[in-house]
Amino acid sequence: MRPILFSLQGIPIHSYPAMLYLGIVLGIDAELYAAGAIGMDTSRTLAATLLLLMAALFGARLLFVITEWPRYRRTPRHILRFADGGASMYGGLFLAIPLSIPLTAACGIPFARFWDVVSVAMLVGLVVTRVGCLLNGCCAGRPSTGWLALELPDHRGVRARRIPNQLLDGAWGLVVLVGALWLWAERPFPGALLLYALGAYGAGRIVLEALRDARIGSAASACIGRSRSRSSRPRSRRSSSFPSAERRGEHRMIDWTFVLTPLLVLPIVLLFRFVGCGVLHGVSDDTSAPTDAYRAHILADADVIAYWRLIDAEGINSAKDEQDGWSGDYRATPLADEPPTPSAAGSKGATGQILTAQPSLLDTEPGLSGRNFDGGWVVVSDRFLSTPPNARLYTEEFTIEAWVSPKPSIVPGYEYTLFDAIGFYRKPLDTDQTSNGFSLFVDRQGRWQAVLSPHPDVLFSSPPLVPIIRSHVALSVQKTPAGQFQAQLFVNGAPSEDVSISFYSPPDGAFLLIGAANKNSDPSVDPPVPHQPFLGQIQEVVLYKKALDGADIYKHFKNFQS
Repeated sequence: MRPILFSLQGIPIHSYPAMLYLGIVLGIDAELYAAGAIGMDTSRTLAATLLLLMAALFGARLLFVITEWPRYRRTPRHILRFADGGASMYGGLFLAIPLSIPLTAACGIPFARFWDVVSVAMLVGLVVTRVGCLLNGCCAGRPSTGWLALELPDHRGVRARRIPNQLLDGAWGLVVLVGALWLWAERPFPGALLLYALGAYGAGRIVLEALRDARIGSAASACIGRSRSRSSRPRSRRSSSFPSAERRGEHRMIDWTFVLTPLLVLPIVLLFRFVGCGVLHGVSDDTSAPTDAYRAHILADADVIAYWRLIDAEGINSAKDEQDGWSGDYRATPLADEPPTPSAAGSKGATGQILTAQPSLLDTEPGLSGRNFDGGWVVVSDRFLSTPPNARLYTEEFTIEAWVSPKPSIVPGYEYTLFDAIGFYRKPLDTDQTSNGFSLFVDRQGRWQAVLSPHPDVLFSSPPLVPIIRSHVALSVQKTPAGQFQAQLFVNGAPSEDVSISFYSPPDGAFLLIGAANKNSDPSVDPPVPHQPFLGQIQEVVLYKKALDGADIYKHFKNFQS
């Protein structure tokens, strides 16, 4: 709904970390109030909580990485890239609870009573943080037509009628919190509140998890020493409840801890800087646009077949190849059966146009004229004369990459094609017609997907989601010594799983379409019949005659910076 709350001096303030920070601060304040109510030393409680908070955030990330290990195994440097999103609450508990045993002992805090008051903090923080999930779109509910469904986006901006999972989760956390406050004075033993909170909330999560979209120093020194006599004071029945007015003077330290809490929590949240609790594949605060030096690096690569910047000025119909070998043409065709695009008045059909004079995706070259594809497309023909004459547009091994910025919303149920060079036809030395070529597109679930023909199926079983921001995408195909073909997809430098197929046939003689697919399976028919257009900006398209490795593609994403 609003993944970025506002910008401060050009710095985007993301909804999820903002609400995470607010939830932690309010939760710790509630914890300190509860700690003071039962005679615990609030300064020691605050110090222990802050130290365990860091462990909990790290543990939450660690459990998420373990569950997503096949993805992180290939790019271990992304494990600590917290801004990509990805955290599991129970991972924080699994690490924080064992570490709290020696920590509470060092601080002179009763272990079980400490976790009773921490339970209050967890529930308060959970309720507030779920608002951040709603604004960010993470933890989105599955699409539904039921009466409970609301028109909500996921973190990619895909709007649909969905079960409001974030609201239900937050509401259940609030119910558990009210129950915890009601049970506060009736705790049968220290630690009972923790067991209640984990059991009650966990039971609700079992149900709510099924409703999610399947896709988708000085503080430490305060702990040294023994507890003051106040922490071991016998408790009366009344001391088990929150403090009344006549006891306020006894807990003046609470006022200072209230003031210190937001100041001490802020650097911890900034250190971990989660953008979302679920993986936001390719969404990173260091996603940077190509620079003015990007072109020089590309042209210095001897393995580049063609390089279309797609920044041509208004009135120019030729999509220039920077190497002057494979320039294409911009085409604009009315499309009757193509995906709708969101508008203020509702959905409208793609216009079939290419909107010129758009802001460039290159931050360092704002004067360049970017182009926004709204059903328009670029066609490049393998039959065009090339320089040198024996150059080939298609090779068995290849990499094709681009910088893209999809429209703010993808309508579910449609496919959006970025590159297409595929058709069903007979090659000169073949006896039968076969399917040849490749296609890179957004599937009906809003995920990047690819086809290598004549392999009959889509390549990737767990393809990455399409980030609705400026991003870098690349498809790499390599021929193995065994004669098979290995394909891999990269989004903002992060690779998908490796996929091997037995055969791939380059589409010699076929058109290459950028921004649409060719509905006519015979590539000899000119003009092509476009469909499934890509909606949004496309820029810096490069085709290579070799398979780039992950390190090279990551350098491209990082603008060749070390």
